[in-house]
Amino acid sequence: QAGLRFDNLNPTSPWAGRFGGPVLAPRLNAGLDLLPGLRARAGYGLLTKAPTFNFLYPGPRFVDLVNFNYYAANPAERLVVMTTRVIDPTLADYRPVQARKREVGLDWRPARADYRFSATAFRETTTGAYTDNRAVLPLPVAVLQAAATPPGQPPILDPRPARIDTFFAAYDRPSRNQFIETVGVEFVLDTPELPQTGTSAQLSGAWLRTSSRDASQLADANRVLTGTAVPGRVPVYGGGAGFRTERFSTSLRLVQRLPAVGCVLTGLVQTVWWETNQTEPVDPLPLGYVTRQGEFVPLSPAQRQAPENQDLRRPVANTFTTPERLPAYWLLTLRLSKELGAGTGLAFYANNLPNHRPRYVSPRSGAYRRLNEPLFFGAEFFVR
Repeated sequence: QAGLRFDNLNPTSPWAGRFGGPVLAPRLNAGLDLLPGLRARAGYGLLTKAPTFNFLYPGPRFVDLVNFNYYAANPAERLVVMTTRVIDPTLADYRPVQARKREVGLDWRPARADYRFSATAFRETTTGAYTDNRAVLPLPVAVLQAAATPPGQPPILDPRPARIDTFFAAYDRPSRNQFIETVGVEFVLDTPELPQTGTSAQLSGAWLRTSSRDASQLADANRVLTGTAVPGRVPVYGGGAGFRTERFSTSLRLVQRLPAVGCVLTGLVQTVWWETNQTEPVDPLPLGYVTRQGEFVPLSPAQRQAPENQDLRRPVANTFTTPERLPAYWLLTLRLSKELGAGTGLAFYANNLPNHRPRYVSPRSGAYRRLNEPLFFGAEFFVR
């Protein structure tokens, strides 16, 4: 089986769009019967997803620059003069996010039984995913002075500025610099309904490992927002740190049919056997810096470690680089459904029925952490 998907984001014509031209996403799936009831399959394709609205339409950023501020005791003598600058953070090159997915699998279904087993191994790689990129922009601001301060009136300003200062405006803008890769194995085993008890079971599970990296650049906005003086240069660092997670979980679903009373009782036991996460260390050395004139000056590896650039280093507390492995925990859910006739029914459910909420001590912070959500329950009325 082969397919081709055509995506045109915010089209201006069938073959052009406001956010780039059309994107083609091909896919190919193939299957082969190895033995009676045993089938191998493989697939390859590109998955396309449009950016969310907060990236497509970030909206303008407004920066108020204070030219003059005179706050007198007499309200009639007060005067504030401000200049508002508008920054447009819209990207010049928008493209839909594309993920490349490859998978192989096996399906087994015996001819004389209602058992079914399926296993799939896959790798999904996403490049150019959208994220926010912190940037700084130096803006000149004219500092005004009072030529006269008549009593009972606002000050009379000198038409000539006293000086020209620089204000660094920090703002977030969209960027396409995020890399995400997920590798995993999923399986499902269905059993037939036992005629003596009317019980059927389904066992499913998944092992997933996800790695993400952010290749965007990040300006040190805290240096310009919290400092008392305008810095002569603002360092720019490599973006967010890489993050790795791994998880193995299973779900056992038991379905008990009660035809005498027209009810179905479903129990679900979800178990997380292990879950680990770790953050890659953050580099404290800058990639370069932004001057008051708005020029980005890159630094070579030797310049980043030079003594004259020691003030550009960022303090790093790599607390989350310590691997954290959560202990195994489980979640029990019960659901009772009753058919009322004519496609209607009523269901009662309880999630985390025993209110199992274990605690464990985080190796990073030494603090306790709760697992699982508290017990919650309710009822549903449904119509088919």
